[in-house]
Amino acid sequence: MNNQLINDLNNARIIGQNVLANSLKRGLTNFASEADAAAAQDFALARAPDNLYSNGKTS
Repeated sequence: MNNQLINDLNNARIIGQNVLANSLKRGLTNFASEADAAAAQDFALARAPDNLYSNGKTS
C-alpha cells in the first residue's frame, strides 16, 4: 500500500475512535446527570416528613 492510503486509513481510525469516545463520554455524562437528579429527588422526598414536622406542620 502507498503511504497516502495508510495515512488515510490511520486518520479514519482516529476519527472513528474519537466519535466512539465522544459518544461514550456523552452517554456517561447524561447517565450521571439523571442519577444525580434521581438521588436529589429521593433525598428531598425522604426529608419531606422531617421538614413538615420542623415547620410545625403535622398534616
